[in-house]
Amino acid sequence: MGDLFQNLVIFPIEGIIELVYLLFSRVTHSTGLAIAGVSLAVNVLTLPLYARAERLQALERETRKRLQPKVDDIKAVFRGDERLMILSTYYRQNHYHPIYALRSSFGLFLQVPFFIAAYSFLSSLPELSGRGFWFLCDLSKPDGLVSFGSVAVNLLPIVMTLINLAASAVYARGLPVREKVQLYGMAAIFLALLYMSPSGLVLYWTLNNLFSLAKNVFYRLKRPLVAFWAVMAMLSAGAVGAALFVLDTTARKRLVVVALAGLVLAAPLLAALGRRLLDRIIAPGFRSARESFGVFILSALALTALAGLAVPSALIGSSPQEFSFAGATRGPADFIGRAFAESAGLFLLWPALLYALVGAKARAGLAAAFAVLAAGAFVNVFAFGGSYGAISPQLLFQNAGVLRETKAMSAANLAALLGAAAAVVALIRLRKPRLVSAVAALCLVGLAATTGAKAYAISTGLAELREIRSSDRFESSAGEIEPAYTLTRKGRNVLVIMLDRGIGAFVSHAMEDDPVLAEKYRGFTWYPNTLSFNPHTLAGAPPLYGGYEYTPEAINARSDEALVSKHNEALAVMPRFFAEAGWRSVVTDASWANYSWVPDNTIFRQYSGVSAFNLTGRHTQRWLEEHDMAVDPTARVERCLIRFSLLKLAPTPLRYGIYDQGKWWDSRYAPDEYADFIDKYAALDYLPELVAVDDGADSFALMVNDTAHDSAVLDADGWVPSRNPRRPDAPRFADDFTERTYRVNAASLRMIGRFLDKLRAEGVYDNTRIVVVADHGADLTLPEFAGFERDPTSAPGFNPLLMVKDFGSDSDFTVDRSFRTNADTPAIATASIGRAANPFTGRPFRTLAPGENVTVVDKPLYDPSDQKRNIFDFGPENLIVVKDDIFVEANWDYAR
Repeated sequence: MGDLFQNLVIFPIEGIIELVYLLFSRVTHSTGLAIAGVSLAVNVLTLPLYARAERLQALERETRKRLQPKVDDIKAVFRGDERLMILSTYYRQNHYHPIYALRSSFGLFLQVPFFIAAYSFLSSLPELSGRGFWFLCDLSKPDGLVSFGSVAVNLLPIVMTLINLAASAVYARGLPVREKVQLYGMAAIFLALLYMSPSGLVLYWTLNNLFSLAKNVFYRLKRPLVAFWAVMAMLSAGAVGAALFVLDTTARKRLVVVALAGLVLAAPLLAALGRRLLDRIIAPGFRSARESFGVFILSALALTALAGLAVPSALIGSSPQEFSFAGATRGPADFIGRAFAESAGLFLLWPALLYALVGAKARAGLAAAFAVLAAGAFVNVFAFGGSYGAISPQLLFQNAGVLRETKAMSAANLAALLGAAAAVVALIRLRKPRLVSAVAALCLVGLAATTGAKAYAISTGLAELREIRSSDRFESSAGEIEPAYTLTRKGRNVLVIMLDRGIGAFVSHAMEDDPVLAEKYRGFTWYPNTLSFNPHTLAGAPPLYGGYEYTPEAINARSDEALVSKHNEALAVMPRFFAEAGWRSVVTDASWANYSWVPDNTIFRQYSGVSAFNLTGRHTQRWLEEHDMAVDPTARVERCLIRFSLLKLAPTPLRYGIYDQGKWWDSRYAPDEYADFIDKYAALDYLPELVAVDDGADSFALMVNDTAHDSAVLDADGWVPSRNPRRPDAPRFADDFTERTYRVNAASLRMIGRFLDKLRAEGVYDNTRIVVVADHGADLTLPEFAGFERDPTSAPGFNPLLMVKDFGSDSDFTVDRSFRTNADTPAIATASIGRAANPFTGRPFRTLAPGENVTVVDKPLYDPSDQKRNIFDFGPENLIVVKDDIFVEANWDYAR
């Protein structure tokens, strides 16, 4: 119940407080000024509510004053039930009920949720720790400004209370004693509540009381609104002057300050235009209060369902297993439930309260505004939803740059929004608001249907995940380090280590940054001139696992077989080959096994001698605890899922700003929350401990790891995840995405280097063949492809890592620039081991022939649900023929 109250009632207020705080903090670079800005903004935004509350209180006072003489007469003459009956009749005749007395306390009731929101936000704000402001040394602690011996007195709460009493005295002049007691009693309560609170929170409430005092003074003036606007205009002018000439900030932030100040200065004109629109067009369009209420409530419900159910369920339903965190007590249903409650508070509860408080004309304006807002939101979500690529369970886009829309797209979006708004206003002007209500109702029905379908998909995906986990022998020992691979000293071992999105071109950079790596990789040959068949795992991995019989074109040629069956077959090629050759055969974290995000290892059960299980996420909590980084992996998606919805509802030009470089305007954002990255990183970091050595049979292991696929921020010193990672002083790459991708790749190579040291120490390095390979690259800005004019950032997506060490090889690290593809992997791994042929087809494995051209697919093929049942969804226009040297653009023959 507490969570429901927090999400439904407090979240909208706390969200506004958080947004305003971050805006002021980023512009002023001062925590204290940001708190002052929050106080000012909250007071300004709540003025309409408090103004209405003041009118209700005044009405209550006038009514009680008018009725009181007769009430006193009745009480003097009658007793018991007779008095009660006569008072009830008298109240009914005067259209009054005793419960209306609560109207006199409405202003105080309003303070409660705002106080809770401010307390919740500021008392737990990490940024307050150690920050001072003016005479306050640490805003996260009580001020302790005055000391008497060993006793510290917090002065700021006392100042806050004095200001509160002054504001109450001005406000309560001429009011009954009962209301004065209420006001002075509240001042004492706040003193008790806040005396030992962080000084940042007390500063906020002190400024609130100061603004309240000013507000009470304004109400005593003849023209309070004009006076208030004049003061706000002077403050805005001062803010502009400070932004332009005092504060050390960016031009964009200065522009934001100037724009906000311009809105303040133009407020009277905007208000006049709004009244004119309301009086002449909107209000006359509603023939009854019932019509305006119907438009308002249906539009609010549509917005609530869209932001709280449809968008979150579509995101999670696209890959339910990704959002089911190993070991977490909360899952997709909890995430969507919280987003729905927050959406209901933002679009339904608080707007409904405002609707109930205002008059008939303002209600018509609110109804029209919400209808326009709902129409715009549906246009943005369904007509301009955007194709933004992959997004992680921590709500981080693989490449945030795609959120920057072109000017043409932004213009089209703006035109569509203006058209939708004009259509709504026109229908209301034509006195057809019921048609607006009908459309909103139809949208609600459609959202219910789509949400239901996604809920079924989520339920099905989670049921499959439970079955997968129940069959995984490592599930019961999550967190414990239990050997997953067993290598032999006396026989031979073959290891294929697949680093998802390992970039081939990064190897030389990693060796330069860490010269020790070359020694660790003694015996290895690096093939930088290696090509993959697609820049995504779905189509890029099958050739790696099964060879040239599983390239995208070869898979599509077998059009009478299900795509998932061919994928599963490719995964099983090497494990089955080695098992049938009498080797111990192990597979871990097989990519997209059975087209399940969490690999469904039941596909390997039919092959005798093949063991398969998943290591991703098994050791996350242990790793976090060992590195003092224990975090809740679900916290970020819970807090920010509603923000993802708001991004989708927003116009396209605003989306990049809402994403905020992955911070989502989240004041509690911290890079160490990349728990999904640690899921993969820990499995690779613990690799030396996951290997056991014996004198048994020959061993084969196919190890898949996704560490290199992330773009997490690693600490510049240790190249490891850190609670507060330090950025490198001199990044190797100017592009941030390329730099972050490089660092996780280099970190992966370092961890594998430690694993190689373990093999040497155990005496199993010489008798082990090792292939370190990737399924694809990534869209990056790399110097190796700088000469490309057509697609300089896309070409690296086809450049996977490939390094090979053969049995008995211990020479210096070498480089071979011959043309290769990752489909050479099965032939390399099985060379000289029996008849090296595909166990499913009987065809021999092969490597790329000298002078052979390679056809790749440049269409993103990353989601099974986007493909046809039996074939990948691409055409001849998506093909590129590549030959010889991949770093020469002339060798890329584009079909289009």
